[in-house]
Amino acid sequence: MSDLTPTTHVDANREESRTTAQAVAVVPALALDHREAKARALAVLWTGDPLIAARDAFNALAERNRQLTSGSPAEIRSALADQVALLEATVSAYTIAAARERKLENRRALAGVALRASTTLTQVLLALHRVSEDQRNGEAINV
Repeated sequence: MSDLTPTTHVDANREESRTTAQAVAVVPALALDHREAKARALAVLWTGDPLIAARDAFNALAERNRQLTSGSPAEIRSALADQVALLEATVSAYTIAAARERKLENRRALAGVALRASTTLTQVLLALHRVSEDQRNGEAINV
């Protein structure tokens, strides 16, 4: 039998986690362009491996979206197309995770994420269609 009490065991685990987190935290954040950020975000969704620097990837994508407030229709279409790829991956990943989950509560939570991502995917596809239509209409007027 171990000399560790439950509290000592928890403290030892907490210290080990803190040491591991400090070692991981030393890695500097990378400057990502939107294509690399999308690739990393997709990798995290498909592999579930958060060590691919998902936070940096999602932050880079969010920054790109903020910059689109003054973007051209082509830049906006490109960003929406990136969003479609991410949302499709999210829907698939969370649907599969929900189907594999044994606990009903977790299954419902995962399916809820998949459903919300699917709804957002539909909205993004409609926005992409609207931007394309607006550009076609503008070109028809200018002819």
